[in-house]
Amino acid sequence: PTTYKVLAVIKQFSRLRVASDTAFMQLRPKVDVMMSFDVYNDGNAMDRFNVEVVNYDELNDEGFQISLPLVSVEIESSAPAEKVRVQIRTPKNQGWTDKFFNLQFKATSEYSVRTEGIPNYMVQSMTIYIRGVYLPGFEVMGSMMMTALAAAAIVGGRKQEDIQEVSEDGTLRPLDSRIF
Repeated sequence: PTTYKVLAVIKQFSRLRVASDTAFMQLRPKVDVMMSFDVYNDGNAMDRFNVEVVNYDELNDEGFQISLPLVSVEIESSAPAEKVRVQIRTPKNQGWTDKFFNLQFKATSEYSVRTEGIPNYMVQSMTIYIRGVYLPGFEVMGSMMMTALAAAAIVGGRKQEDIQEVSEDGTLRPLDSRIF
């Protein structure tokens, strides 16, 4: 029998996953919300991941206030996901219309940037739907309901003795059709 000696060198490689519990959120104007993203290290050694919101400037221009409590997180290989939170306050001056926004959360392997030459990253998108402010009276049904309610209040507010259909001499008196 012959004996062979083999030396195997396994180099570190980077691999990651990013996930989110929710991909769609419906919010109101001027609401604080905490979004959570899971970052997994599927590489073969410990790695540090830099996290960011890719379209931070675009959302900031729209009136969002965004805060990342952590800018990087270190995760052991094949460990459970590390939760990265993003604090968001929705714009307070949304207006009368509904709007859709897209938040793009990005995690990048620091090891891949330093040694592999090509950044290894994942982007998770989350759609944010912000309902506009609706006031009664600006919709057709709302206007009709408000008018009917006002008319009922005016008619119901008159006392019965104030309404005289027949005058003292027995002739019919014309009804007053004024609303106010």
